[in-house]
Amino acid sequence: MTDGQNNYVNMTDAVLAAMQKYNSIWTGNAKVAAAVAAVTSVNNTIKSTAGSQAQVNQGPTTNKHNLWVIAAKKADQVCAAVKAYADDINDVTLAAAINFTYKRLLRGSANEAIISMKAIHDKAAAISINLLTPFMITAADITELQTAITDFANATPMKRVMVSNASAATGQLPTLFTTQRSQLKKLDNLMNTYRVSQPTFVETYFNARKIINLGKSQQAVELHLLPKHFEGAFGMKINDGDTFTVRNHSATDLFVYLTDTPETLPTVQGVCVRGDVDIKLIVPKDFGGVFGHWLLLYNPSNIDDVHVTVIHAHGKSASGAQDLGNVYNK
Repeated sequence: MTDGQNNYVNMTDAVLAAMQKYNSIWTGNAKVAAAVAAVTSVNNTIKSTAGSQAQVNQGPTTNKHNLWVIAAKKADQVCAAVKAYADDINDVTLAAAINFTYKRLLRGSANEAIISMKAIHDKAAAISINLLTPFMITAADITELQTAITDFANATPMKRVMVSNASAATGQLPTLFTTQRSQLKKLDNLMNTYRVSQPTFVETYFNARKIINLGKSQQAVELHLLPKHFEGAFGMKINDGDTFTVRNHSATDLFVYLTDTPETLPTVQGVCVRGDVDIKLIVPKDFGGVFGHWLLLYNPSNIDDVHVTVIHAHGKSASGAQDLGNVYNK
């Protein structure tokens, strides 16, 4: 989708979230319920169609990032063993040759990462496995590292296979957005009938109807987190000095982290975002100086879901959200 189309979908998501928040007011009104259902249906179709289009870039990119993390973890494991071995035999040259860290393997270009991982593999493969066994490495680990590197290196060519489907999806989107504009206009007219009886509801709705222009330097995601659920976002796209605007649409607090291990809930440096609050966070300053390549969001509640929108800006953000909430070391 174009930037404008993405912004329109984000606006529609915000509208539907506002309607859900006040559903007790309008669920008995058949006209409003039908209008909301129509907007929801078109919105889902747009996302589905855009998903087919986005597979050209996002599909292989997501897969590549996942394979990158897998390879980096295995390389880090093997590297740790070789480092320990080098230290044990006082081999300064070997130690210098594999002076890599997990974070370093995830930074830079994919080619740079592959070269570094291959260096780790080759150094480990050149050592008798009997000498590495005391350092918790087996021959299978070295083989698995080579496989992970190969899988990672082969991930990019998938893009060409997806181009034709994406072209068809691109052609369908303008008609869908035209339909959605018409559906939202009908809903606007219905919402105006609540101005006297439910002014707060109407104000919330029309605030949500404002389109936020993210531009090319910003991206947004919307997440619905179940109780005790956490999810990572913006993998491998975060740089020092970037800004996140986190909009917690729910009454329940949530925690936000930077991490390089999005499959594991961090135990320190979580930023608490209060319910019904917008907060602006600068990387890595507002995360206690901790940098990570993933933003991770966690719903600590035992019973309530959390609905959150996050806008990622490269560099400074013009967001009107407050600069910082409360930082917790959980």
